[in-house]
Amino acid sequence: MRSLGRLGDPRAIPALVVLLRWESPLPVRLAVVEALGSFDDPRAREALRSALNDPSEAVRRAAREAGVSISER
Repeated sequence: MRSLGRLGDPRAIPALVVLLRWESPLPVRLAVVEALGSFDDPRAREALRSALNDPSEAVRRAAREAGVSISER
């Protein structure tokens, strides 16, 4: 998933958003948040905002950090 973010192909965003669901294992959600942070795209930003409500503090923290990195571009 991190590779999808590094490639920068926005066609990956819908698939990443699906994987961000709370039923996905924690390592998957963390990787997805990291990948979404690579995209300066409204869909990625919306997914990261959604991740701020994740039950895991680690995912919420990663989403905050990813959102900051997007806003600094």
